Amino acid sequence: MSEGKTSTCDPVSRGLSRRALWLLALAVAVLAVLPRLEPALRGFNQSPDAAEYLLIARSLRGGEGFQLPIRVRYSGVAPDAPARHEAYGERAPLYPWALSLFVSPERGWPTATLQLTGVALAALAAVLAFGLTWVLAFRRGLPPVSASLAALVGGLSVAWQPFLVRASIHLWAEPLGLCLVLGALALALWERGGWPRLLLLAIPLVLARHARPEAWVLAPLVLIWLGHHEGFKAAAKVALGVAVLEGGIFALTGTLAPQLELFAVGDYRQLMGPDVSQGPSVVQVLGGVGRNAIHQIEAVLLPKNAAAIVPLALFALRRQATRLPQALAGGLALATILVWSTDDPSRFTIAPLCLLALPAAPELVSLVREWAPAQRRRVALAVVLGAWLGVLGHAGGRSMRGRSQGEPSLPFAQEGTPTLADPWTYALATGQPARLAAPRPEKERPEQENQ
Repeated sequence: MSEGKTSTCDPVSRGLSRRALWLLALAVAVLAVLPRLEPALRGFNQSPDAAEYLLIARSLRGGEGFQLPIRVRYSGVAPDAPARHEAYGERAPLYPWALSLFVSPERGWPTATLQLTGVALAALAAVLAFGLTWVLAFRRGLPPVSASLAALVGGLSVAWQPFLVRASIHLWAEPLGLCLVLGALALALWERGGWPRLLLLAIPLVLARHARPEAWVLAPLVLIWLGHHEGFKAAAKVALGVAVLEGGIFALTGTLAPQLELFAVGDYRQLMGPDVSQGPSVVQVLGGVGRNAIHQIEAVLLPKNAAAIVPLALFALRRQATRLPQALAGGLALATILVWSTDDPSRFTIAPLCLLALPAAPELVSLVREWAPAQRRRVALAVVLGAWLGVLGHAGGRSMRGRSQGEPSLPFAQEGTPTLADPWTYALATGQPARLAAPRPEKERPEQENQ
């Protein structure tokens, strides 16, 4: 049966119950949530990113605006600039905006229950991945039962993706960004809806960029895809919606994009001290891009991080119906690789790996169906898919270990604005502003300190 015919066929008419699909989606959500509950509620997982998102959210909730009460970046400001300052140029605003709905403006060590926001977003991403994988599997010709099996694998591959597991039990923006990326993909692939669907598509395309800055690549890629598949008018309607929403957000924030100063230095740590040295050399730029590319490739090809997602997703490129997820994954990866001053593959590869899981899961089911003898097909599917999910589930479980943190010895508020090695904990606990002390020399700095 051709891809074109299967894409419009009603699965119920071919023996698959919609109730069964909903139950499978519910199972994916439950299996995404349950393993995360204990590590998420064990204690607040402190990190600079989590602290800054929360500090901004508290300022918003307290009516002080998008303010960060700590000075940890010194690009373009005087060394004695106020510690409390507007932070639209430093942090993408969407996650702090959303987080402000759940926080209290009061000072004090954060409650661990706030981390359930990340757990819920990860579960939503897994359910979206389930539905998208099912659509891709059914369009490429898999029968409904096999398509639902592929969807289950795709959803659980996202639910148990080790890097996403780690991000979702912190107050990090990656789960929110991933949900918006998957929402944009779902609307782009939706075959019905007319012009309302096209205008609706502009919302996740814009919001994704304001959750994770690298998601700026989504809009041009989706517009090119729409122009090719649905014509210039469809692409123009989405482009108009994107322009209107972006204009409104720019008028509100006054910032075109956060963290642009990362392109002004060879290493992001250079921004974290009063003596900011700017103007990276060509060697630094090329070296940083090359380093980022190598580290991301290593991360996504390591089986414990991704099973066989990447090779199978690349193999699936021969099928036209599944090429958009790969294009978006490649664009998001390239956008982070080109930020030469920052290297963090365990976070930058989350969205690309989750997108690649969508076409990889149907490809895996299809290959087993083609190669395994008919009388042993069920056993082969159980073994292969069990091994795939077992690798990801084991690695995801390991990423939750050793993350518990008891409440630290909370500092007392000091007079004035102190300069500290850890202004994040001080500001969270006391509600008072602080400055970051000059970072240690690189030879004394532990690896992955930025995480």
